[in-house]
Amino acid sequence: MSSILKSPVCRSILILLCIGMLIVPGCAAESSNKIDLYGLFPTSGTLSSQGEAGMAAFELAISDINSFLDATGSEIRVTAHVVEMGTDPDSAVAEIAGLQEEGVSLVLTHITSAQLAAALDEINDGDMVLLTSGSSSPSLAIPGDNIIRLNQDDSDEAHVASKYFQENGYTRIVPIARDDVWGRGLIDEVSASLADGITMDEGVWYEGDPSDFSGYVADLGADNLIKFVAGMEISPVWGHTNVWPMSPPATADDYYPVRLAEYD
Repeated sequence: MSSILKSPVCRSILILLCIGMLIVPGCAAESSNKIDLYGLFPTSGTLSSQGEAGMAAFELAISDINSFLDATGSEIRVTAHVVEMGTDPDSAVAEIAGLQEEGVSLVLTHITSAQLAAALDEINDGDMVLLTSGSSSPSLAIPGDNIIRLNQDDSDEAHVASKYFQENGYTRIVPIARDDVWGRGLIDEVSASLADGITMDEGVWYEGDPSDFSGYVADLGADNLIKFVAGMEISPVWGHTNVWPMSPPATADDYYPVRLAEYD
């Protein structure tokens, strides 16, 4: 079990979240003593480890709720319904559409920004509410939609990155980012928050989820000029940054994972 799942605080948050879900119309089955809760998680592709962790936390929280209900003498029981999907947008759209057809009104999910963008119409045209983690693109913060994102968006990360560049005297930023709603949204936010005197190049845009970024660094043709590679710490798990697969060129000291909590 990961350190996240062992954390009493995180478990308590999950339990409170699930208890809150109990009062949402449409979650209860015909029997007043049975409550069905739905979780949608990626179990294949690059996010499979995060999906599996989320699924384990979801099931653990429901187990804790049922233990609490049993201890109080209540006959109410919560049943977990886990739906698996891939990491690609089409998979998310298909599974969300299937849950809509079943009449499910609320789903807890770990989903990417690209998946969420693809499923927006499907979600907002129906009666389903999505409680999500994972998606962080600021462009998806749409007032009045049916999506509640539980994590901060990338505007905070962009603020931290720009402040870090300024404080350390870096004046030219070269992004290497995924060419989708998440990558474009993050780089746009960073660019918009840069201090005077700091410029951002067009950089390199990649498709999919490559495991080796050395070719993209080489494409810049400036290995001997790169002094460091930076990434933000985006998870309580040590070493989980948005730059972890990248090997810095020999001229760079290393990449610097910057914890969001270090900056106001």
